[in-house]
Amino acid sequence: MAFDPTVSAVVQLATGRDHLTQQEIAKAKGHFTAAGFEVHAPLGTSFSIAGKRSLFERVFGQSITIDDETIGAVATVEGGGLELSTTSLPEELKAQVKGVSFMPPPPMVFADL
Repeated sequence: MAFDPTVSAVVQLATGRDHLTQQEIAKAKGHFTAAGFEVHAPLGTSFSIAGKRSLFERVFGQSITIDDETIGAVATVEGGGLELSTTSLPEELKAQVKGVSFMPPPPMVFADL
């Protein structure tokens, strides 16, 4: 792969409570940090991860598609979806991670010219 752009995704943590403990959040963040992702501060029950497309493909076991010709193009999994498979996560994290997904494209706004 000649062009290996950096992409980011949001990790949504599963919770049946109002909040997660700092230890639970740290465990999830630690997994992604150890895998090689840049991990950002949590916001509520989610945090973002960033890394090269090849890192996402290796960790999640899915092909990632990006329109290399479009600046700000959205990353998708093969087939066009935004949700990454969590089957490759360690068993102890599967119950804690509700989902990992790429952000949808922003709405197109056209100004009257």
